[in-house]
Order: sequence, then C-alpha cells, then structure tokens
Amino acid sequence: MNTKFLKDLKETTSKEVGGKGYSLSKIYSLGYNVPNAFVVFSCVFDEFLIENKLLDKIKLNLSKVNLKEPKTIKKASDQIQELFLKTPISSSLKQEIISSYKKLKTQKVAIRSSATAEDSKKASWAGQLDTFLYVSKKDVIESIKKCWASLYNERAIYYRFLKKQDKKDISVAVVVQKMVDSKVSGVSFSVNPVTEDKTQIIIESAYGLGEAIVSGQISTDCVVVSKKSLKILEKNIVTKKRALYKNKQKYGWKKISSNLQKKQSLTDQQIKKISIMIIDLEKINKCAVDIEWTLDQKIYLLQVRPITNL
Repeated sequence: MNTKFLKDLKETTSKEVGGKGYSLSKIYSLGYNVPNAFVVFSCVFDEFLIENKLLDKIKLNLSKVNLKEPKTIKKASDQIQELFLKTPISSSLKQEIISSYKKLKTQKVAIRSSATAEDSKKASWAGQLDTFLYVSKKDVIESIKKCWASLYNERAIYYRFLKKQDKKDISVAVVVQKMVDSKVSGVSFSVNPVTEDKTQIIIESAYGLGEAIVSGQISTDCVVVSKKSLKILEKNIVTKKRALYKNKQKYGWKKISSNLQKKQSLTDQQIKKISIMIIDLEKINKCAVDIEWTLDQKIYLLQVRPITNL
C-alpha cells in the first residue's frame, strides 16, 4: 500500500511518513483531537523520481545553485518544479489516493508536506514547503504533486544549502487531512522561545485559518502563561483587521468586524485548555515542543514538533 490512515501508522517510522505524519499518528493514537488523515508514504515520492528518471536532472539543477546569487536559486527551483508538474503519476496510485480520499468522507482536504528530514532538534523544515487548503477530489492528485515539488521551492533550496543538506537525499511524505473550518488558529510553545524560560508557556492566536499565522501575514495575540500555576502572566492583544476564512469552496481574506478587532481571540478558559495540553505533550515527547492547533467547535491539533535552537 502507498497510503495509510493515521490509525494504521503505529508501526511506521518518521523516515516512512515524515516528521509531521509520524507526530500526528502518535498524538492521534493517544486520543487527542486530530482531524482524520491519510499519509502518502515517502517511498512513493522516491519511486516517482526513480521511475521517471528525475534524480539526475534535479541534481544537475542543484549543482548550479550559488547562495550569493539569488537568481540561480530561482532558476533551479523553476526548472525542478516544472519537472514534477509535467510528469504524470501512475493510474494505480491515482486510484489508491482517490479511494483513500473518499474514505475521509469530506468535501475538502488540506494537503501538507511531511519531509523526512524535518523537525529535528537542530533543524526544522517547518514552513519551508507549501501547504494547499480546501482541496477537492478533482484537484487532490495535482496538489500532491505540487506538494512534492515544493521540496524544491526557493525557500526549501536556500534552507537545504544553508543547513549543508544539499548533498543529502531528502524525501517527502504527504499528509492529506480533513479540512477544519477554523474560527481561531494559533501556535504555542512549551518554553518561552525568546527568553528560553522553561517555566513559561507562550500562546499565539488569531482569527481564521492558521496559514496566515505560519506564513507571517498577520500579527497575533500573544499570551504568557505560568507552567506551574497556569496563571496568565501577560497578555498582548493586537488589533486584528483581517483573517483568512473559508470563502465559498476556497478561502480568502475577510475583514474582521470592528467589535472583534481588539478583542482577544481566545477566552481565558481556552487558553488554560491549550496550556494543559502543551504541558502534557512536552512530557510525552520528553523535550520542549511547539504545536499548531485550530479551533472550530473544539480544539484540534495539527502539528507537534521539538522546539529547535534552544
């Protein structure tokens, strides 16, 4: 099988399903609220490269990259990504992916990358690859190919060379996850990432989809919580003028109503729930973690990973 659902990934490794796929399957098995998903294994990506003889072409383009000349990064990225998009995948793989899609029993999914080299304690590929939201059944195959191709977008190529991983074989699995119509989204840290204070939790949040937060397109409310007492130590509530929301069958920017712009995006009770959750996740992972979450009728976990560079 080329795809498996989160509930069936207990015996897999991060090399097979990537950092994101592995962490999601782990917290899903522990009973946390995780939107249902299946993972397209990293070996599918590897076989796609081998069967279509793309490896040598990719290496040739990467060999021409010079970090001091940004044009070389863009040129390599454009040419490599074009290779992915114009190369078809097998009909049997298409059928398996569509079959798994139907089993999710949803109209729209999020397509998220899960690189096999991501989320270590020394380096994180988080934010380097592309995410695709509100993807329908007819677009899922093309979106998976675009997700694969984003391993060679300009950000990812730059990061690859920066971390001296340009000679390393990096693979990518893909998480196809049931879409949540987010009312509020955010990221949280079990250690203050600025001061490195291990007694503090940091919770950042804003209205709408989390893609606007992780891409740095909007400012967030920021709350500091005592890990010991769960007391809120500090609040910085920003004016939130816009957010990404579902718009018909896609998503787009929406103006926040004036009565909500200066209101904190999370209630104090929700802040406490997230604080308790991240404390538990830090214990489970035995290291400082950051999480991505979203709120619809309840809080859903979208990612758990080690905090890098502490």
